[in-house]
Amino acid sequence: MIYKKSDTFYIVGLFDGEDIIDSLQHFLSEERIRSGFFWGIGGVRNPSIGVYDVLETKFKRTIVKGIYEIVSFHGNVSVDPDSISPFIHAHISLAKKDFSIIGGHFFDAEVAVSLEMIFMPTQNPIVREINPLYKVMLWEHL
Repeated sequence: MIYKKSDTFYIVGLFDGEDIIDSLQHFLSEERIRSGFFWGIGGVRNPSIGVYDVLETKFKRTIVKGIYEIVSFHGNVSVDPDSISPFIHAHISLAKKDFSIIGGHFFDAEVAVSLEMIFMPTQNPIVREINPLYKVMLWEHL
């Protein structure tokens, strides 16, 4: 992973074989970032993605075997009061070889070739807490 700070954002590059969530957590820890927003493009291998089932109040999760082009990767980072690590919430859209698109909530993946990202930290922390109705971490304090 490489990164460089600009005036109001960071340019972040991940390389083939790197774990996306582990790399982001490392970057956030090194730069002492608690909250922010990110966007990216590149490629992934064997992504773990899911969709939230409102009726069952849980995520349906799958690992999609193969290598995919990232059409869109975006998300945010916030504070989980019960953890020392920032909470990463991301969504991803992936292009398959037949040009169809799959996507959803992003859990993790390994970089395939590269992942090029922009990360914009916020000045004030965004705090998440478990929402009792939906049983997921939501922004509760801005």
